[in-house]
Amino acid sequence: MKKEGVVLEFSKNKAIIINSENRYIMIKRKPDMLVGEVVEYEVFEEIKNKKVAGIASTVAAISAIIVVAFLLYNNISIEKKTYAFIDIDINPSIELRIDQDNRVLKSYYFNESAKELLKEMELDGLSVNEAVGLIVEKSEREGLIQLNQEDVVYVSAALNEDADIKYDKELLNVILKNIEINLNNLYNRKIQVKTKSVACELRKNARENNISMGKYSLFYEAVEEGLEITIEEVRQTPIRETMERIEKRKMIEENKRIEEKQRREENKRTEEIKEENKEKKDSQGKEEIQKREESQRKEENRRKEESQKREKSQRREETLNFFNTPT
Repeated sequence: MKKEGVVLEFSKNKAIIINSENRYIMIKRKPDMLVGEVVEYEVFEEIKNKKVAGIASTVAAISAIIVVAFLLYNNISIEKKTYAFIDIDINPSIELRIDQDNRVLKSYYFNESAKELLKEMELDGLSVNEAVGLIVEKSEREGLIQLNQEDVVYVSAALNEDADIKYDKELLNVILKNIEINLNNLYNRKIQVKTKSVACELRKNARENNISMGKYSLFYEAVEEGLEITIEEVRQTPIRETMERIEKRKMIEENKRIEEKQRREENKRTEEIKEENKEKKDSQGKEEIQKREESQRKEENRRKEESQKREKSQRREETLNFFNTPT
């Protein structure tokens, strides 16, 4: 049977959560778990632990239960209201969960630089354009991004699994386009803004690896291009550097394809020239044979004519001799 709970803290490879029954439970930690996040688990996954069980008996735990129960209700509510997930990658990697009005319900961080960046930032309730703009603005102030054409803001998005994929995918692309236009207007195109819409399955894989959708999609692309790279490298590397490595690899592969195409065309042309020369030789050979045959025919005709002339001359002499002979 499945239950839900809020992650309170981690203890090595285990997670301590409080469930909807106000019970402290310990389960095995999963790679995509975040503190404060609502998670689902099966009853058989519960790990019996006296220390954890004893927490619930203290007065402090009772008050904590009230607070966390509210958090649980709030997070479950957020999970149900979530329309789409928007990830922003600079080197800080941040996720925004938005509702159907394109307003931020909750923000999450994937790395320490993102955790620091989100401190004292009130993004909940803002439009997604406002929230992304503030994140980029603070990143610039703290030197995480420079206003030049080399630095990149990579915004990726995925729909919640409950969304109408066919209908809402177009709306998601509109949201991404508006984010791109807004950032270009704010920074006068002095930064590169890249956007990408990804499938729900890719987001699920990204979460399992505790990495943003943008970085995971780049990791997948890098592997497809034959780059020797680990997911940990992609996680730790600024988005711009990963993109540059992929582009460099693509250029190398494209040059290889061009060279291979040129080789094939050259080989084809060489074969064509050989065939043309062969045909030419064959043609020339036929012409030579025809010329020889024609020459032989002419020679035979000439000899035949000469022979006929001699015979005619001989008959004429014989006739003259006959008439000139005395009787």
